[in-house]
Amino acid sequence: MTSPVAAIDIGTNSTRLLVADPATGATLERRMVITRLGEGVDATGALSACAIDRTVDVLETYRQVMDSYGVARFRGVATSAARDAANRELFFDRAKSVLGKAPELLDGIEEGKLSFAGAVVGLGEIAEGGKVGGIAGSRGIAGSAPFGLGAPGVLQDDQDFVHTYQLVIDIGGGSTEIIFGNLADLDGVAVVSLDIGCVRLTERHFYHDPPIAREILEARHAAREALVGARSAITGCVPGRYMVGLAGTVSTIAALDRRLGVYDREKIHHSVLERFTVRDWAVTLASEPASARLAHAGMVKGREDVIAGGAIILDEAMKVFGRHQCIVSESDILDGIARSLFG
Repeated sequence: MTSPVAAIDIGTNSTRLLVADPATGATLERRMVITRLGEGVDATGALSACAIDRTVDVLETYRQVMDSYGVARFRGVATSAARDAANRELFFDRAKSVLGKAPELLDGIEEGKLSFAGAVVGLGEIAEGGKVGGIAGSRGIAGSAPFGLGAPGVLQDDQDFVHTYQLVIDIGGGSTEIIFGNLADLDGVAVVSLDIGCVRLTERHFYHDPPIAREILEARHAAREALVGARSAITGCVPGRYMVGLAGTVSTIAALDRRLGVYDREKIHHSVLERFTVRDWAVTLASEPASARLAHAGMVKGREDVIAGGAIILDEAMKVFGRHQCIVSESDILDGIARSLFG
């Protein structure tokens, strides 16, 4: 019997674990804890002692979970916060002491490729039949209209779907990756890693709770400017019907729009957010104090102070890239990391 494998993603805002069966690809355990490793990194250039402690405590728990499943092989990665921190080796040493080996430090390109590999798996299944899990409408109204992937350039046949070019956005805490390519040629996937994320945009531009109009305009301008640069850098990417969105910001907006009091992966994964819905939530969340955001069904505690920044990035991305709908993928870099261990 093949032993389970595990993937650990240590991001700027959260630390996540996936335990999977390499023989079947089935998920055995999936966990997420908001640890905010990147808190203050943009201003200080270093990881704080409290942030390191929070994250290492969670990694210790994850080590226990992996041991309970008999995990023999795992891959842990660290992304934007660790990339930008002068004292990351201190954190890596602490992480190694509980995990048994230090996390890998991913650059933005490798991060994007792993995210892409995880995100687009399963899209071929929804291409055949032309529907996903319902269209999320404004203010939590979930429609039942089918979502056809039969747009120009999108192939309906699963066998050929790996050759279809997809646009993926991965909004992290410290960085945002824009990825364009297809599964048939992961080495040729185009990745642009932007120095904006829900935590970083919030820390740079929002000094009031809720942010004042000038701060919101500045945040939007910064996000738009970075995204326009990304669009210019990716050849062959033209306006189209949809993009695939990853990570906590996108999942949270989907949960908010469906008013999910309890997280339900099946109701979020491959659901669809309309562009006007994203815009509506971006405006609403930026107008509210964090305490009011937390009161919404679907909001994850610990994300309420940065979700407005993330929503602005998604809103601006859909405008800049000319996309009308965003497919929400709960499969992301964790799944890409796990797939790299399947062989």
